[in-house]
Amino acid sequence: MPPPEKRDRQLNNERRSHRRYLVSTNLLYRLAASDPSARYGRGTSVDISSGGLLFEAEEQLPTNARIELTIQWPTRINDDIQLTLYVKGETVRFEGTRAAVKFDHATFRLEGASDRGKISGNGY
Repeated sequence: MPPPEKRDRQLNNERRSHRRYLVSTNLLYRLAASDPSARYGRGTSVDISSGGLLFEAEEQLPTNARIELTIQWPTRINDDIQLTLYVKGETVRFEGTRAAVKFDHATFRLEGASDRGKISGNGY
């Protein structure tokens, strides 16, 4: 028998393997320089998980494009230190100007901190 979380997802026809959290925060994106349509833009996150992100972009972006995102994390450490999430991944789906990104790598950084302030991983 599958674990309770997997059973719940199956009952609700949920295909995602990572729980999504509603997080609305500002972000910047850059399509990979090797892409002929490379461009920069701003957006707002809709939801996020340890495996991906759905965000509202300024325009529709190409599917299967390499993308880098800089996400302003909505909470601070000790109400003082800003966290920024840096992500590399791939655009996998679009709903109008909403882009779904699958993460390859994600790294938290403390705003203005040296490399000692970096927290790294495949998720967050």
